[in-house]
Amino acid sequence: MKITLSNKNARKNGSLPAKILVLAISFCLFACTNHAELDGPAPSVVFKTLSGEAIELSSVEKPMLVNFWSTTCGICLAEMPELTALYNEYKDKGVEMVMVAGPHDRPNEVLEMAEAASWPFPVALDIDGEVDAAFGKIKGTPTRFLIDAEGRFVGRMVGKVEVAKLKEQLDKLI
Repeated sequence: MKITLSNKNARKNGSLPAKILVLAISFCLFACTNHAELDGPAPSVVFKTLSGEAIELSSVEKPMLVNFWSTTCGICLAEMPELTALYNEYKDKGVEMVMVAGPHDRPNEVLEMAEAASWPFPVALDIDGEVDAAFGKIKGTPTRFLIDAEGRFVGRMVGKVEVAKLKEQLDKLI
């Protein structure tokens, strides 16, 4: 059976690229509102930061936000100023944050972005994908995990940061 889409059908039913775009946007909006609560301990991983520091998650004894982002993710880059403000507000209250760039990100691009923006929080490179795998294979960015001072998952947020909700959760942890 052969199916063809003529210009006449495209005008009648709308253009196929437009339908695909609407479907893609709908999928992204659904993914960006996927907030799931998690149980259990956070994985025992070591974040390797741009400054050469190794942050062992199991030794961090304060609430921590782990944010997976990408140099090619528009939402990720657009929300970095909000995350910077959040970090500056909560770092003296005992909250740690780390931004994790994945194995698909070129280290030189991550470094250039972090330096150009003067991000105050640690930025880690997950070159070999070990951190990604330990957190259950991140399917899209931004994805962030909130971990309490005892090293247990408190929540996972996918998509654009909801600052008010995140502040509310952080306030409960400090």
